[in-house]
Amino acid sequence: MLALSIEKKRELRVFLRMLANTVGAVGLVAVLASCGTSPGYSYTIGGTVSGMVGSGMVLQNNGGDDQSISANGSFSFATPLTSGTAYAITVKTQPTKPSQTCSVSNGSGTINGAPVGNVVVDCVTGPTSVTVDPSGQFAYAANTDGTISAYTINQATGELEDNIPGNPFAAGTYPTSVVTVSVGTTVFAYAVNTVGGTISAYTIDQATGALINNIPGNPFPAGTYPTSVTVDQSKKFVYVANMGDSTISVYKINSDGTLTALGTAVAAGTSPTSIITVDLPLVGEFAYLANMSDKTIWFYSINSSNGNLTYLGQVAAGTYTSSVTVDQSGKFAYAANEGSNNISVYTIDQTTGALVAGTAVAAGTSPTSIITVDLPVVGEFAYATNSLDGTIWFYSINSSNGNLTYLGQVAAGTYPSSVTVDPSGRFAYAANMGGGNISVYTIDQTTGALTPQ
Repeated sequence: MLALSIEKKRELRVFLRMLANTVGAVGLVAVLASCGTSPGYSYTIGGTVSGMVGSGMVLQNNGGDDQSISANGSFSFATPLTSGTAYAITVKTQPTKPSQTCSVSNGSGTINGAPVGNVVVDCVTGPTSVTVDPSGQFAYAANTDGTISAYTINQATGELEDNIPGNPFAAGTYPTSVVTVSVGTTVFAYAVNTVGGTISAYTIDQATGALINNIPGNPFPAGTYPTSVTVDQSKKFVYVANMGDSTISVYKINSDGTLTALGTAVAAGTSPTSIITVDLPLVGEFAYLANMSDKTIWFYSINSSNGNLTYLGQVAAGTYTSSVTVDQSGKFAYAANEGSNNISVYTIDQTTGALVAGTAVAAGTSPTSIITVDLPVVGEFAYATNSLDGTIWFYSINSSNGNLTYLGQVAAGTYPSSVTVDPSGRFAYAANMGGGNISVYTIDQTTGALTPQ
């Protein structure tokens, strides 16, 4: 685990599935102050960076001598060191636009009469989100290396089996969110690609789980730095939160899986990160949007005929709000706040769709995602991933007021960024961006506890 300050750790997770940027060429050149093998000469320290997609990384040597890194390739610190001097290379600031987790190897030692050039900085690209298809047979993960991984779900254990032909499947650059939807007898998948601002669309082979790239016009344009995609409860419309231009893109789902943009993008708060919808039986559908930078949740009504969003209001959330969800009863909403290390709790007015704030509950370090499940015998539970302590905390949900009661926690992988539950409510999955894998759990049907598989 990298030794980062609390603030830098927060910055690391703030943009984990989000902003993207075109990186420029490396322009870093450091010159040896002098050369030779005699005592008193100074020697440079450097190495190579690989796997970097974002920008803004800063390395340090011995807690100083900041060295900015803009792209993959070689680097060298500006200040040379004399023979016999110790060095220790660390990551001061992780890359953003989009964010990654980078680690250092061969990063410490003592200068021994020669330049050091074997420091390796490796940036991990792993899954940022995971979802399960409506049948509960297959799981799909958006990977920052530009692919979507597909798995068959073992119906007895919940384990993910990598046996789907053609896996993984090509997407755009830096996909961060994926959703599936049944339209008639066909199942489609949609993934937002943060770099480039597009939506990749696929038909799901319902026999094998393979993603088929056969939808005309694919990929479809989104806004700037799209980070989250969802489908409304009627399964007619797609909504995309665009973090870069603070908008929501609205689309109609056609019978062949194509997306038709419906008018201009809708205004959102500052840096929207997550969007979810709910159907209230008496009054129709509503959408809720988490805005990271202005610490708010905006809510909208959904026009059932054309999918248009009408802004209704907003409510305060915590710091660095990165995820919002609605419970299975449609009565409560929850937001994961990375910066304030808590979960905001809201009651949904069943006639207006407005959110009424309740009492926030503590979470682990930098919660990034929250999901709920309804267990038929015992009620509802919530699960939240905490990126910087690598855990999933679970809570019971009070059916009368939506309050969360902490029940326990379980280990996840490195930097878990997303959690989901299968339609049967038996299994949970966490995408571990830093570890490049997916954690699998069974859900105890009487206590809601998670057991790793």
